[in-house]
Amino acid sequence: MRFAPMLILMLLLFACCPKLSPVPTTDEALDREAELLVRVSLTERLMENTVSYYRGQAATLLTNQGVAQEAAEAKVMELVQPLIEAEHQRLVEALVPIYRSHYTAEEIHQLLSFYQTEVAKKSTRVSPQIAADGQAFVRAWNEHLGEAFIKQVVDKYGIGKQ
Repeated sequence: MRFAPMLILMLLLFACCPKLSPVPTTDEALDREAELLVRVSLTERLMENTVSYYRGQAATLLTNQGVAQEAAEAKVMELVQPLIEAEHQRLVEALVPIYRSHYTAEEIHQLLSFYQTEVAKKSTRVSPQIAADGQAFVRAWNEHLGEAFIKQVVDKYGIGKQ
């Protein structure tokens, strides 16, 4: 009698769980998944940061020539958009074989599934700020650890005591 309610509950839970697509088996499909993983895990953020930096520099060149800031930024983006797209694709194409050499098809599939979740998207978005916020502490911690490490060796082996 207890088995029936448990079976019904399990079937309901199974029906509500999202279904993962199967791991691709063709090289073309594997490359496509690896490309998506490269884009969501690394290159979209890298391109955004890099383009932002250079867009600002290029826009400054135009504003120094008397072009209004907003117009300068629009002109720069219109001019370099094809370059951005081509360079992003070139970066992705260089990284896909590297990802494929370090991850199995199953691992790429699992990572891609993870990076498409809201928590992974947030992690990708806030990680640079977390790194920046912790940079000073990590630098001081590293120096402290280095000093403590060397002191342990010096004290243990009497280095410099003669």
